[in-house]
Amino acid sequence: MNKIDPFYTAAGGSGSCAVGPESQYLLLVNLSEAARVLGVSRTRFWQLRKRGLIPTVVLEGVRYVRSRDLGDIVRKLQQSEVTA
Repeated sequence: MNKIDPFYTAAGGSGSCAVGPESQYLLLVNLSEAARVLGVSRTRFWQLRKRGLIPTVVLEGVRYVRSRDLGDIVRKLQQSEVTA
């Protein structure tokens, strides 16, 4: 029986990723990578996370951000820029 790797979707899956083409099927990113994707410092990322603006998951004691959540955050920010 194959162990499911929670970091990747099935090949060609619908898990869109905000991280980049080299990791097209990545589902989870660590907090440093998530801060980089959003273009904020790790300190600012930590503040946003603590305010509940960035949802995280814990897997085997390590905290991650879902790539789809990063995509949702970026879309919300883009929409707020358009409507502002």
